[in-house]
Amino acid sequence: MLLVIIFAANSLNIYSSPLPSLDLYAAALEGGRIKVDVSISGNPGIAGFKLTLNFNNSVIVPASILKGSSVPPITLTSNLDGKEDMSALHYVTALVANTSNWIGNGVLFTVFFDILNEGDLGLSISYSQGDITNQRGEEINPLTVNVKEEYVHASSEMSFDGGKVSGSAIVLMSNAGDAFDSFCSLGIYDPLGVLEGFYCKNLTMPNGYSIILFDDIDVTPKNPALPHTARLFVWSRQAHSPFTKNTTDWSIE
Repeated sequence: MLLVIIFAANSLNIYSSPLPSLDLYAAALEGGRIKVDVSISGNPGIAGFKLTLNFNNSVIVPASILKGSSVPPITLTSNLDGKEDMSALHYVTALVANTSNWIGNGVLFTVFFDILNEGDLGLSISYSQGDITNQRGEEINPLTVNVKEEYVHASSEMSFDGGKVSGSAIVLMSNAGDAFDSFCSLGIYDPLGVLEGFYCKNLTMPNGYSIILFDDIDVTPKNPALPHTARLFVWSRQAHSPFTKNTTDWSIE
């Protein structure tokens, strides 16, 4: 479940029409990275925002921030600007101020992270009174904040090298609710479906976004001249619920 920190406004004009929502989506990338998109939907017209994306800095470290496609051609400023060592950060700020409203929906900003370890990403969005306003100074919060729930997104970098299958895979999981159990297995199969290598992990994760890593893949196939398949199985469940299964295949040539 995504943690949302909201402070009540009591001194600004409050926008009274239906409020928009913020949407948070994380995805696994190649190169040991993930990206986190913060998007807006139902935008009634905003002129600026200051949002804070919180994270667990023992699991991920920010690498860069990119202004989203829904924001007009104005400058986005962040606490990442000009910073070389980001290892001590545990949040990323994104600030945009415009002289007029824009009403486009879509990505406000994207933060790219390098992965340090397995575990809970600790993602949440926070903002304070007056951080999201329109051109008349009316406050456009509180907003509802949504996280893409109960999905698995994985990326892989595996190849034949010196007659071996080697590389890594990242499993990014999202769950809403109680802590959940997950069982992940990664198999290397020949063209006939014969298993030639097998890796598995059985973990209990907190709710929200979590990362599981397979970073020690080293398999010597019987016939490395043939294309092989890496097949990832992910079973996950909340407490006392049935397991659900997700399967991802990658071709290794």
